[in-house]
Amino acid sequence: MKYRKFPVFQKLSANIVKLLLLAAEFFLFGLSIMRTSVVSDYEERTDYLIESPFPHLFMLLLFACILFILVLLRIRFDVCGHPFRITNFVKSSLKWCRRILLPANLLLALYWVYHTRFQPLGDSSVLWSIACRMAEGNFIDFQYLGYAERHFNQTGALFFLCNLAKLVGYENQFMLQVLNVAALAVLLLCLHGLMKRLFPETIADIASLLLLLYFPISLYVVFTYCNLLSWSLIALAMYQEVLLLQEGRKRHGFIMVFAIFCAIMLKSFSWIALIAMV
Repeated sequence: MKYRKFPVFQKLSANIVKLLLLAAEFFLFGLSIMRTSVVSDYEERTDYLIESPFPHLFMLLLFACILFILVLLRIRFDVCGHPFRITNFVKSSLKWCRRILLPANLLLALYWVYHTRFQPLGDSSVLWSIACRMAEGNFIDFQYLGYAERHFNQTGALFFLCNLAKLVGYENQFMLQVLNVAALAVLLLCLHGLMKRLFPETIADIASLLLLLYFPISLYVVFTYCNLLSWSLIALAMYQEVLLLQEGRKRHGFIMVFAIFCAIMLKSFSWIALIAMV
């Protein structure tokens, strides 16, 4: 029996999903304007405080003005018979800016790692300490009510850190931060590759440029909780999936499976990415 499609049901379902997502976006949008979050240093508790909405409203007004000018330019060029296109100069400028900003981000991340010499705190410190004990053959944290027994979702990250500690030394957490810099490079390159495959080239370059201008992610490399490693593997898996669907080469499938498997082993939240990929 052939599969029967129900276009009315599909359209209704899509509209319901869009409505729910739109409501969630508007709620988070309003919350981000009226509130700010502050994390306490010791209790690791997040408090939401009231803040002034005027800086956000000013940026929104500025964005609206720029968008209005672009729309006017498009209307003017279309009326005059000249199609509104991004010139080759702008396209090449976008490419050069992207090529400059990518190594700039990585150099900033390396400088931040070297300059801060940041020592992991909180859960990051606990994970590294347990991994070092595991490397010495001490598995007490896997016993009843131990850390690994209570937080079994950290098992993959613990075994990865254990092997890393054996390779680079028990006190050499600096190498994990350098690995985070490499993961940042993979993340940015894979996201750019994804956008080039899914969107027109100019839009992909603009999106990549905006992503590279977000410098805080370069400062995140000192956070040794395996999050950045997992994100990079997720981005690699998604990029390989798109290549597999478009080109059909088996090697992309093998890389995709391996990358998402490693991402899930490191961080259990990677299951969300796997569900999205399916």
